[in-house]
Amino acid sequence: MVKILMKGNEAIAEAAIKAGGINYFCYPITPQTEVAEYLARRIPEVGGVYLQGESELK
Repeated sequence: MVKILMKGNEAIAEAAIKAGGINYFCYPITPQTEVAEYLARRIPEVGGVYLQGESELK
């Protein structure tokens, strides 16, 4: 068994992937920005789609 240390927001993001979430659409705001940053790197690795909206008005 390998233990991995990570920040809480990273753990939330990784748990979402482990639960089957492979698509993430967001408009990043604090404090969820770390979740978005993590998923922007990680989602493509599992064959998913990451999409960040440019504005909440569009």
